This record gives sequence, C-alpha cells and structure tokens, in this order.
Amino acid sequence: VSGAGRAREVAVATVLTAAGLGAAIAWFALRFDTFVPQNTGLSRFAQWAPLICILFLAAGAEAAIARRPVRTDRVNGRTAVMATSALILGTTGAAFVISQSFPPRLGISDEAEHAIAALNRQATPGQILVANVSTRGMLEFLTPVEVPSEARQPVIEAPTVLSAANGHLAELIRYFGGTADINAHRDFGATWVLVTDRPADFAASRTFGPRPAALPDRADLRLVWGGAHVRLYRHHAAGPVEKLGPAHGHLPRTLLAGLFLLVMGCVACAVSGVIRHPRSRVKN
Repeated sequence: VSGAGRAREVAVATVLTAAGLGAAIAWFALRFDTFVPQNTGLSRFAQWAPLICILFLAAGAEAAIARRPVRTDRVNGRTAVMATSALILGTTGAAFVISQSFPPRLGISDEAEHAIAALNRQATPGQILVANVSTRGMLEFLTPVEVPSEARQPVIEAPTVLSAANGHLAELIRYFGGTADINAHRDFGATWVLVTDRPADFAASRTFGPRPAALPDRADLRLVWGGAHVRLYRHHAAGPVEKLGPAHGHLPRTLLAGLFLLVMGCVACAVSGVIRHPRSRVKN
C-alpha cells in the first residue's frame, strides 16, 4: 500500500472513530434529562479521547522509527545533549503541571480540617452523616462515617436507584432549607449533621439549599464543633425528661392534695379506733 493509501486509511479510521464517539455522547445527552447521565458521554468517553490519540501517535512513531533505525555510531555529542535536555525539560514540565493540578494538600480550609478531625475522634464506622455540601466522596474517604449524598453517581442502568438518590437530595434541600418538618435521625438515620455557608471550605462550588451559617436551634442536635463558617452537630436521643417535657409548677394543687390526704388519713384512723375498741353498753 502506497503512502497515499495509508493516509486515506488513517483518515477514514479517524472519521469513523470520531463519528462513533460523537454518536455515543449525543445518545446519552438526549436520552436522559438529569445531569449525571446526560454528561456520561463527556465524562466517561470524551475525556479519554486525547489519551487514545496519544497512544496511536506513539505507536505510529515507533513503527516509523522501526522502519528507519537510527545509527548510534553517527550520533555526536551535541545530539545526545539536545536529546537529554529535551527529556529533562519534558519531565520537569510534566511534573510541574501535575503538581499544580493535584496539590499535595487538600484544597480545604482550616475549619473544614477541624470538623473532619472532630469526626475522626468521635465518629464510629457505619454512622451516617448528612451535609449541605457535596465533597465528591472526600468526607467518606477521610472519615469513618457514611455519607449517602457522597456516594458514587447512580448507574444509569438502574433508574430506580437514580430516582431514590434524587429523592434523597430533594429531602436534604428541604431539610437544610427549613421548609419541612424533617428529623435528621428519624428520616435519614443520621448521627451527624454538617453545615457550612461557604462551600469553598470543602473545595465545593455549591450547597444543597440555602447556605445557613448555623442550623436553627433543634432539640435533637448538639453542637460538637463550630467555626465562623463550618459547624458539626451530633444527634442526641432525648432523655426521659425531654420526652415528658419540663415540670410545671402546681404548688397550690399539691398542697390541697396533701391536705385532703391528711384529712382522709385522720378519718381512717378514727374509724379504725372505733372498730377495734367499741364503747361498752351502760347497764341499767
């Protein structure tokens, strides 16, 4: 096959591959009406396209070099220095880009780190936390708690799972917005509640519902750690007094009841004495 023939084959293969990739992306975007499935084509397929192209280019370069091997006896010192410099420069540049894209320290604030440390000290594995911010799994990864809203996106092949997840998020928005009588422990099974009015503290861009600096006073929640923007609460079960309610002052009624019991006691004692010691009849 001539060089022109090879070029045509490469062009046809590239066009067919791109058309198939575009069709798959369009199918997901048009088939679903929620964010995660709509973007499956872009996030799962398209993001790997550059890597595949690089692999193909590398394979083509290797094949071209293999057909025309370089004679090492003709490589002079200048060529070797240039090749080594290019390798060092490319490696250094790649390391710089990676270090800037993925910094060694998490992009979270000091307040977020304090809240996470408090969870690590006091939470136990299996306990559930609800939060008004999505950290894409960071809370589950760094702490022993389970965060239902942090779970991996529901698989698009299971619409019932997706519907349940959307319902859970809707309930979270209503809970943090204070628009419904929702109890975190009763309705979510949660032991912990995390709230922030600045989602950037957890490297996030948005919150579920409004952004309160603190939750309204709730009898079932106790503040464990709080900062200017991040607050961590723990659910605590109501004790006997809280279940029955506070005691009310009924002193007059208590005194009246005591007086009544005292009178009844005296009457009972008198009746008992008459029965035990009846009066003797007077004989004529």
